[in-house]
Amino acid sequence: MCSRPHQIPHDVDGARLQIVTWNVRHGSAADAVVSAVLGMLDRPIDALCLQEVVLWSLTPPRRNMQRALARATGLRGALAAHPHRYLCWAEGVSVLSPHAIVSATRTRLSPRRALLRARVATPLGEIELASIHLSRLALRAPELAAAASCMPARRGILAGDFNLPLGSIASLGAGLERYRPEGCDPAGVDGVLVSADLAVARCQPLARSVSDHAPLLVSIALRSA
Repeated sequence: MCSRPHQIPHDVDGARLQIVTWNVRHGSAADAVVSAVLGMLDRPIDALCLQEVVLWSLTPPRRNMQRALARATGLRGALAAHPHRYLCWAEGVSVLSPHAIVSATRTRLSPRRALLRARVATPLGEIELASIHLSRLALRAPELAAAASCMPARRGILAGDFNLPLGSIASLGAGLERYRPEGCDPAGVDGVLVSADLAVARCQPLARSVSDHAPLLVSIALRSA
């Protein structure tokens, strides 16, 4: 994870977008995840991108995690279920925000993974915010290429669990010339890729609880024209 603040680029505007990306871990109790998210909302948050969000489970607790979060926080939300179903549960990726979600698009990346793209009306204007969780090694490059082909050239953020060090993403050759990892630990698997008109001003791990992944608080700004 990030051990020190990212150096703020010199060519960014003053306004910041505060994003949290977090793999909540599928085995986590919904109540514990809700409690952790409510704690994060003590600070201004413009959106949360979550991975391994449980839709249903045959083992207790059987609550739909996305529904529980929306009810407890009052945030607007969208979810994309992964096409692969496990024996005892199903999961997906989601976006939650206090701002209006103008549209939500769900895209199948592989037989195991789906991508959620939510167009959110943020204080910086409309931003396309995508939540992603790459799968096994053989599928990561085609999944990332499929995700990249969906993303807009401007005002786009791809956030989530990439299941490989962020510093090695370029080596996949996944057609991500317009998107790049910024601001987060290149050895970490959780982080964001941003379009060229955006910059990461800060990437800060929050306290780890519930999941084996620490939530990342990422501050994003528009680059100056």
